[in-house]
Amino acid sequence: MSLGYTLAIILFCLIAQGFFSGSEIAIIASDKDRLKVNAGRSKAAKFALKLLENPQILLATTLTGTNLAVITSTVTATGFLIDRFGEYGEVITFLIMSPLLLIFGEIIPKSIFQQKATKIALKVAYILWLASRILFPIVFLTSRTIRLFFRLFGSNEVSLSPFIKREELKLILDSTSTESDLRDKEKRLINKIFKFTESTVHDVMVSLVNITAMNDRSTVGEAVDIINEKGFSRIPIYRDRIDNMFGIIHSFDLLGLSRDRSIRDLVRKVPFVPKYKRIDELLISLQKSGNAMAIVVDEYGGTVGIITVEDILEQIVGEITDEYDHMEEWIRKLDEKKFLVNARTEIEHVNENLGISLPKEDYETLSGFLLKKMGRIPTEGEVFRYQNMKITIKKASPKSIEMVEIEKDFVSHEIY
Repeated sequence: MSLGYTLAIILFCLIAQGFFSGSEIAIIASDKDRLKVNAGRSKAAKFALKLLENPQILLATTLTGTNLAVITSTVTATGFLIDRFGEYGEVITFLIMSPLLLIFGEIIPKSIFQQKATKIALKVAYILWLASRILFPIVFLTSRTIRLFFRLFGSNEVSLSPFIKREELKLILDSTSTESDLRDKEKRLINKIFKFTESTVHDVMVSLVNITAMNDRSTVGEAVDIINEKGFSRIPIYRDRIDNMFGIIHSFDLLGLSRDRSIRDLVRKVPFVPKYKRIDELLISLQKSGNAMAIVVDEYGGTVGIITVEDILEQIVGEITDEYDHMEEWIRKLDEKKFLVNARTEIEHVNENLGISLPKEDYETLSGFLLKKMGRIPTEGEVFRYQNMKITIKKASPKSIEMVEIEKDFVSHEIY
């Protein structure tokens, strides 16, 4: 056989192998919902759905086509090279064909087809269906073998899922490849979703020290005054001590009532949740019960904080401006290097917005970082230098740090 015919056959087989291996990925990774929507007016979508719903046929067809292409190209190359190089022809075939088949017949096609899976699935579905009919005897035997194999291991069906495992998606997110379909914003959103499913109530709640609450012996007038001053619509209510909360009052319940009336009989019950409950589970239970807030308790039953639906949702979508965001802006840019930052801002949020890298250890907020490093509660005006930053305490109380100014690219020599 001439060199031209040999190369033509090998090239055709590589294209065929790439088509079958890539098409398999395209069908599996395609959007099934989109295919269902288009199935009524598109025959291609209908064929793609048939293949997805009959995975044995899909796998049998693609495997048969791929193997026929590989065998044909390898046999052709081996025959040609043995004629030219004798017994060394087999070794040369292996050295040449192995990388060709792997790179151009598997890796490249699968990568390309997966990037626009649904679109490509619509283009290849009919050809795959036609190939399954042409190769019917082989496809039939292969699909029956696949089905028998799975039944022997206790499974009645082959399930093809377009979804990948959590660990695999994390590897994709950690990849620095510039060819990734995921933009930076999408990666951050997916990372937030991962963090969301791993976070507990304790990670998200508003701690007791930052809660405005009222004693159940208070009057409607006192409650109205606090609501007007703070801008809240719901206020937690406690009995005797602030760590003994048992419900909330709502501003709507105070309308038209005498200012001297006690708020005790106006208290609405809210659920109590342990601080180590996962927030994704809590969100579902709050939605089912119709509650917008829950009281967080520790193992001894004492109140340690509150959590709202807004607090939970912010873990995915970012800061939501609501009635509880009554403080100064979390981060305010003063100039190119200076920022005014609320000390309760999470370290991760500070790092992301300022482009710095403060460490996150056994604390979560900027205040926690400063308290850990300084070993005490600083006073207003104190300056703390860390790496190339100058951190000035702008507002503090005897119990906590409230506002700080961070100046980047400030020359410093040590931490003190």
